[in-house]
Amino acid sequence: MNLAQLYSLTTGKKLGKIKLLEKFYPLPFERIVTFQPFSKDSKNYDYWQEVLNIIYPILEKENIKIIQIGAVNEKGFLNCYHTQGTTSLNQCFYIISKSLLNLSTDSFSSHIAGIYDKPLVCLFSNNHSKNVGPFYGEKSKQILLEPNREKFPRPSYSFQEFPKSINSIFPEIITQSILKLLNLPYSYPFKSLFFGGMYNQMILEGIPNQTVDLKPLGTDSNFVMRMDILFNEEFLFNQLKLSKCLIYTDRPINKDLIRAAKPQIQEVIYELNEHNSWPDYIEFLQELGVKFTLLSYCSDEIINKLKLDYFDYGIIHKRDQNPPKEIENIDKNNLYYKTNRYILSNQKIYTSLATLKENRTVSNFGNNIEKIPDSSEFWKEKDFVYLLEKTS
Repeated sequence: MNLAQLYSLTTGKKLGKIKLLEKFYPLPFERIVTFQPFSKDSKNYDYWQEVLNIIYPILEKENIKIIQIGAVNEKGFLNCYHTQGTTSLNQCFYIISKSLLNLSTDSFSSHIAGIYDKPLVCLFSNNHSKNVGPFYGEKSKQILLEPNREKFPRPSYSFQEFPKSINSIFPEIITQSILKLLNLPYSYPFKSLFFGGMYNQMILEGIPNQTVDLKPLGTDSNFVMRMDILFNEEFLFNQLKLSKCLIYTDRPINKDLIRAAKPQIQEVIYELNEHNSWPDYIEFLQELGVKFTLLSYCSDEIINKLKLDYFDYGIIHKRDQNPPKEIENIDKNNLYYKTNRYILSNQKIYTSLATLKENRTVSNFGNNIEKIPDSSEFWKEKDFVYLLEKTS
């Protein structure tokens, strides 16, 4: 039973035609798609930008603009015209009434689009779409997308999920649905395979062979100095004079440097192995009050031995460098990746440590799709990547 029917049954009121009170909102476009990306946490899809990156050039050719609606504090996505916080509810009704299609998560705009009998694509997560989806509107104009039911057999009915079931709906499925309802051709040549857990985070890492002014890059945080790749304390100290940093290292760094730059050090990420184990140095960081994280790519047997030395300092987080199971039986020649984590070295930009070793650069921090490097070490970085299979 749909919620609207349940409310009708409970209250004794019949469901009839609805008339919405609209208020004019000025828009500089005639052909629009309305887009409401946010609701409760478990309903918030993490990969909307991937959908927009695919759909935007197609809609632009048709002179169709994407109008994002929502609250004032909601993130604005690229390739959208933003109205968040500038509209009343009645003005949202007006905007949706003028749209060619409504794209949203499970929230109010899908129901309003249904009342106007507008084509709509809506994503669901913690409930069945048949229970909470739009009651009004012609069903042939509505595509209601649910999570992969092999991975998530039943809804959670919770506003908090980990992992989020809605993220099992891949961007190209949403894109195909939009274009189908708009009667536009679909030609995206990739199929999604895997999203790393940190893919959505914009992260910059620096090799200490340069100093980087972060302000022109639009960031002043999450800059990681990779002392494990090149151990150069002079460049590290110079960078810490310019900006706050996280330090990734597999060996001790001069204690006087750490003391002098302590206010600029956000965290030390210390990679342990059987040859580089320095519990006395971790004790120094702890006593100084420097935040640190311990991790290792070693086997369970070796990590269990290391735990005896680091018992008083916290958990050793195990990492692996195995390819994700989602790419089994996929021809590696058809494997590609995207990332939001970039490595800066000698004034050049790289998308992985593996491409750094190959000296394969990119020109910007944009929407780069690259071929998977021929390196087993690449899989140490899988948490940062979005893997795709080229299909045509």
